[in-house]
Amino acid sequence: MDHREVIATTFKYWAAGDVDMSVSMLADDVVHQLYVAQTVFPFGGAHRGIDEVRQFLFSVLEMFDVVSFEATHIRVEGDRGSAQCRFDFIHRASGERLCSTARFVITFRDGLIASMDEYHDEALLSAFMRLTEAKIAENGMIETDVT
Repeated sequence: MDHREVIATTFKYWAAGDVDMSVSMLADDVVHQLYVAQTVFPFGGAHRGIDEVRQFLFSVLEMFDVVSFEATHIRVEGDRGSAQCRFDFIHRASGERLCSTARFVITFRDGLIASMDEYHDEALLSAFMRLTEAKIAENGMIETDVT
């Protein structure tokens, strides 16, 4: 499998909610960095090693239903790649829909993803999280802490 296929396959597994198959495409010592402040989005920051990345992905699935997660552009040069993805998630506790794009910068080692830097529109995520908190408070819903 070439690097382009590794990216596409990893995202395909994630879109299907298959965490175990998603992490099968990662090196054991992978570093995933989500460039969003934890004060904005509880999963921001670094996730080191396959177990932390697995827990991160399961935590996202506890908070969101994945409607779609699609790579709209993948570029690979040697052991580096990048991707742009369009995604559509539904926040479980509020029912609100988060539709946006994300960018990924990826490095490979021995045919697996060794690092993945993930970039989002932090202002959009901040506004979305405030919206969901307000809706939950308004409706008297209880949101579970997934961090």
